[in-house]
Amino acid sequence: MKTVSPIRTLPRQEIHPELARHLDAMVQREAQVAAYRGRLYLLVCAGSVPTAGYDLHLQGARIQERRLTVALVPPDPDLMVAQVISYPTLAIDLGEGPVYLREVVLASDKQNTTLPIKVLGPIG
Repeated sequence: MKTVSPIRTLPRQEIHPELARHLDAMVQREAQVAAYRGRLYLLVCAGSVPTAGYDLHLQGARIQERRLTVALVPPDPDLMVAQVISYPTLAIDLGEGPVYLREVVLASDKQNTTLPIKVLGPIG
């Protein structure tokens, strides 16, 4: 029996350059599922935000409900941040699959938004 590997977010230094190129090109508020070297990855972009310092965190994974929730975390209000439009992104290793996602929810302090999921297929 095959064990299910845990879903985990990838630190930037662990993201393969092929996946990083796709992640860096994302500017729309969306989620993309990609296959790379026998594993599935979820690439998430929060769309544009008005300053640097925003981050995305995996907040919850409800596999039975086929739902992942990603939190958009604003910068600390006491920090000085660059006034530049940025696009927070996150890469999540979903394991070897199959994984059937029904929805990816982007949670912020203003509202929760269901992101469209685009299936990219194999990369590289």
